[in-house]
Amino acid sequence: MSNPQTTAYGDIGTRSGVALEKAFLKRAQNFLILERFGQVSVQERNKGTTRKFREIKSLSITNALTPVVEGVTPDGQKIVTRDVPVSLDQYADLVRTTDKIDDVHEDGKAILAELNDLCAEQAALIVETLRYNVLKAGTNVFFAGAVEARADVDAVITLGDIRRVERMFMRVGASTISKIVSPTANYGTEPVAPAFFAIGHTDLASDIRGIEGFVSVEKYAQPGKEMPGEIGKVETTRFILSRNFSPWIKAGKTGTTLLADGVIPDETTKCDVYPILFFAQNAFGMVPLQGFQSIDLKVRKVGSVDSSDPLGQTGSVGWKTWQACVILNDLFMARLEVGATAVPE
Repeated sequence: MSNPQTTAYGDIGTRSGVALEKAFLKRAQNFLILERFGQVSVQERNKGTTRKFREIKSLSITNALTPVVEGVTPDGQKIVTRDVPVSLDQYADLVRTTDKIDDVHEDGKAILAELNDLCAEQAALIVETLRYNVLKAGTNVFFAGAVEARADVDAVITLGDIRRVERMFMRVGASTISKIVSPTANYGTEPVAPAFFAIGHTDLASDIRGIEGFVSVEKYAQPGKEMPGEIGKVETTRFILSRNFSPWIKAGKTGTTLLADGVIPDETTKCDVYPILFFAQNAFGMVPLQGFQSIDLKVRKVGSVDSSDPLGQTGSVGWKTWQACVILNDLFMARLEVGATAVPE
């Protein structure tokens, strides 16, 4: 049988469709971490698949260091900009249902809402993974243990590693992040205490907590203001962990006591290498998974009759989205590659 036709909200009515879309976006936000820290540019419909992020360069101080001559107007400066184009791609999926579920399953009436939640979770994780893959390919790289290649990594994160990254940020004039994208269905921002942010895998929690000077979220000056997945901070950097920020399996050095494919290694096994991504302000740009133009939700309720399903035996819930993510300034982000202690103390 050919794929059933799908139209926005199917035959469930506009009001119900809008309610489903709101629920979809609300649930999706719970799984998005990277979305908080990017520079947002919303692509409107019918505006093509190319988006440009524009950077306005800082003004030079060289000319202004010379005293002005009385009565002579300085030459002044032109605004210098840099455009970073990025192409949007479309991603989509759906799940089908049948009239048997709707007719005989004890929770048949709740299936539509449950499928909506599952699709929201899936869409968010896909978008998060796409962004993660773009960002972990950045060229500003540090290695734990001061080695010079991923294959030589045999150490966990230390205070010195964090200070090396922070020193680099300060040297290039990178700013701490003081405003993040709000975790709501509609685009907006909210203030946060100025800090650099680092994201990594949950396997790293023990090593990060063991760093000298680590402050857990429970001891923040404003407890309850932490983000989902945040475990604490070290000096100027706040750490957020998720199991979705996966490592490179068996990519490091052999003969370590670090995790190898998630288990304790033997002497001949290479350890896993975990990227920790550090962000300053304006490190990357993205098209957000927010607002009612970002996700095209498609619902076809069981019982809807058309030429491809004349008995109304099937239904479906699906989604489509156009997305893009791009590094705007490699020096405003960094990747620290580390191992993870196999047996935390």
